[in-house]
Amino acid sequence: MDLRKRLERFFSRNQFGEFRTGELAEMLDLHRRDQRALRSALTSLVDEGLLVRRRGGWYRSAGRQPSSGKEGTGVFRRTAAGYGFVETKDGLRDIFVAPTMTAGAMDGDLVKIRAWGDADRREGSVSEVMERHRDRVVGTSIRDGSTWFLELDNPRVASRLRLEAGADMEAGMAVVARVTEFPTSDHGGVAKPERILGRSGDVEVEVAKILIHAGVDDAFPQEVIDQAQQAADQSVSVADDRRDLRDLDWVTIDPADAKDFDDALFAERLDDGGFRLYVAIADVAHYVRPGTDLDREARRRGFSLYLPHRAIPMLPESLSSGSCSLNPNVDRLAMSVSVDISAKGKVLDQWYGQAVIRSSARLDYDLVGRILKGEVAARKEVPPRIVDLVLLLDELSRTMLKRRRRHGYLELEIAEPKVLLEDGMHVVDVVASKADRGVKRAYSLVEHCMLEANEAVGRLMAERGVSVPWRVHPAPDPDRLPRLADVLRRLGLDVPPELEGGAPGTRTLARVAKELAAHPDGDIFSIYLLQTLSQAAYSTENVGHYALACGMYLHFTSPIRRYADVLVHRRLKALLSVESDRASMPDDEELEELSGTLSRIERTYVDAEREGVNLFRALLMQDRIGAFLEARVSGVMSFGAFVVTRSPFVEGLLRTVDLGGDRWELDDTGLALVQQGSGRRLAIGDPIDVVVQDVSIVRRQILMVPAGELTELPSAKPRRSHRSSRGNHGRPGGRRRR
Repeated sequence: MDLRKRLERFFSRNQFGEFRTGELAEMLDLHRRDQRALRSALTSLVDEGLLVRRRGGWYRSAGRQPSSGKEGTGVFRRTAAGYGFVETKDGLRDIFVAPTMTAGAMDGDLVKIRAWGDADRREGSVSEVMERHRDRVVGTSIRDGSTWFLELDNPRVASRLRLEAGADMEAGMAVVARVTEFPTSDHGGVAKPERILGRSGDVEVEVAKILIHAGVDDAFPQEVIDQAQQAADQSVSVADDRRDLRDLDWVTIDPADAKDFDDALFAERLDDGGFRLYVAIADVAHYVRPGTDLDREARRRGFSLYLPHRAIPMLPESLSSGSCSLNPNVDRLAMSVSVDISAKGKVLDQWYGQAVIRSSARLDYDLVGRILKGEVAARKEVPPRIVDLVLLLDELSRTMLKRRRRHGYLELEIAEPKVLLEDGMHVVDVVASKADRGVKRAYSLVEHCMLEANEAVGRLMAERGVSVPWRVHPAPDPDRLPRLADVLRRLGLDVPPELEGGAPGTRTLARVAKELAAHPDGDIFSIYLLQTLSQAAYSTENVGHYALACGMYLHFTSPIRRYADVLVHRRLKALLSVESDRASMPDDEELEELSGTLSRIERTYVDAEREGVNLFRALLMQDRIGAFLEARVSGVMSFGAFVVTRSPFVEGLLRTVDLGGDRWELDDTGLALVQQGSGRRLAIGDPIDVVVQDVSIVRRQILMVPAGELTELPSAKPRRSHRSSRGNHGRPGGRRRR
């Protein structure tokens, strides 16, 4: 497609936007040598009356700006290119906002938006920034003549800000700054330095920046530490309202490097061949009382944050790793649930209550995985009764999984990177997590026991009509389904009619997930199934959990690391008529607002955890520039292709400018880059040999180039599904949170 036609199509899709030449070149992924042709094409379109050029070099469609539009509010999500989208609560598509119509809004700001267009293409302009999401930013100091600027580390937050720097400022420093003048339509904003972290690129500096971006303090206020210690010093006793369950052989199963243990498990066989599952959860609500400084701090943090080399807990260590943690061979207070399950997986009965337990063994996923695979040495590491318990829990979890599969439980095979460290922060490797079959079974065992406990408490809350922060997951957005259908066609798989119709049930997507898992490239393509789904969130309006095929689901099993679980524990205690200080419980309106806040904090933390992993990936690769690696294409964009390597498990970027030859463009499906003229294709799933070209620690980016001259690239021919012995690698989707 020639440049003129590309411009016509661009402005027809962005009818009310205004753009400068540089922005158009970036959005259309043009080379520098195309700048003259771009200006010529724009002039021609203006001369013909198809475009309007305003003072300052702004171009827009000659179509008249709408005089009116629907007013609303929403959260502005900015892109690095300057344009953005406003997320609203009306259930319709996000509203596109051109760079000239943002009114200086920064990423995450609450804005008033005037929107127009139809449901398939909504555009708008920000009329007012109602609430700023952040007033602290982090970036690198740069000097342009006599003026200092702050180049933000995250270009999605805002364009660079002018920096009120003193005479002692140096270029290339990581600066934490307070925004003193927010961006507007007329100027780019001003920031004043608060703290100079050090030289950008230093690992400690980069970790500090991640925490600042996420709004996480790695230290607790002294009054919170003191209250936590006072609570932790309480003695554990079996009161009249607590059941003594210390005679059961409880076990905890966690990562080998875990410091806190929320949950413990036990199971026994019933006379009729069924099972009785016991789940004990740390009784955090007993220690963290409403209205205290300790509670306010936990509520403010919302979650624990996990970076590859350290955890920043929601609660001080005296509680998170001490009195609240279900450590082995010590008495601990717990909230316990037991569920009777038939041999076919049907729930027969359930019990809830306060308890005192004593964990018999602290197991990790690797050991449990080896036990499940039948390794003799592993089974000798623990007493025989613990081996029997692990095997029974595994049998029970597989029974529960079969029941969930019948209901449409969605199983996604998305590999996640695991950073291997030595001596604190030295990266030795990055591997795909859960690649081992036994470890995968161990994770599944724990996951299904936790799901059962969460569902059990959810059923009780629904039956009693109690307002709680439900864990909700809406059905897929119909607009995202065509891409998944294109993926299935590319792989030579059948496209279910329900998918084409735009309203697939969970059983339909469960079948799709199973077929993708069986495909040799399914580990990469499964991400496109994940992208059709909305994000799970907290809400007092229970719309069910689509991916789990569950109508009454909440979070109960991790109160040490999630504040929503603490709220559920307090509700459960009130139903049990213990510690029911109802006056201190949030009302429905406050609880809904808190649910929204927790959802936003969670999203921020997920991004921070992903950024932490990418930082350590970049640290690993900075000493491997020039290394040859085998890779596969995991994603394509207009500016290049993302590739994932097997060993180490890292992701890099192949820019189109480094692919050689004429211009490369996305094909109609968005699943392949096609070279104009030759028709060569670089498609998702294609193997390609690469060389590490450059690594940016600050940007967490690994640039790669093709190994040698690209004379011929793989074609995108459909491939039929068959099982493969390949490792479970794919483009990382971040930490999975049900």
